[in-house]
Amino acid sequence: MNSFAVIRKAKEDDIREKYPTVSHISFINKLLQPYKSKEIMLNDITAAEIKIPDGFERIKLKRSCKFGNEQYGYVLSKDYDINFNLFFYHSCLIRALDYYTVSLGCDLRLGEVAIADASTLEGRNCFFLLLPFARRIILISKKSRSLFQM
Repeated sequence: MNSFAVIRKAKEDDIREKYPTVSHISFINKLLQPYKSKEIMLNDITAAEIKIPDGFERIKLKRSCKFGNEQYGYVLSKDYDINFNLFFYHSCLIRALDYYTVSLGCDLRLGEVAIADASTLEGRNCFFLLLPFARRIILISKKSRSLFQM
C-alpha cells in the first residue's frame, strides 16, 4: 500500500478556515463539496485527509470515496465506519512511534518498551506489533490473569 485517504466529518472551525466568506451563511454550508485538507508523506507512503461538510452527506460520502479510491487506492474512515480496522490503526501508530523514536536518537530495537495496561485490546495489539523488532517488552496490568490468555 503506497497511499491511503482518511475521510472525516468537517467541523465548523474547519469550514470557517477553508471558506471564510461563505461560512456564516447556513444554507450554503450544505452545498459545500468535500475537500482535501491535508496530505502527509512519510517515506514512500502518502496519507490524505478528506473532510466532508454537513448536509447531503450520503452524496458527498460517495463522491469522496470515489475520489479517494481513484487518487489514493485505499479509503478508510472511523466516522463513517468504512474499512476501519482497529489493528490497522494500531499498526500505523506503532510505525509512527518507531520513526519518531529513531528521529530522537533512541531506537526501539536497542531499548525496552513498557506497555501499560497490557490486558486491553490496544495493549495486546501493541504487544503483537512490537514483537518483531522490540528488544524487550514489559507488560504492566492489574489483571494479570488476562495476560496469560493471550
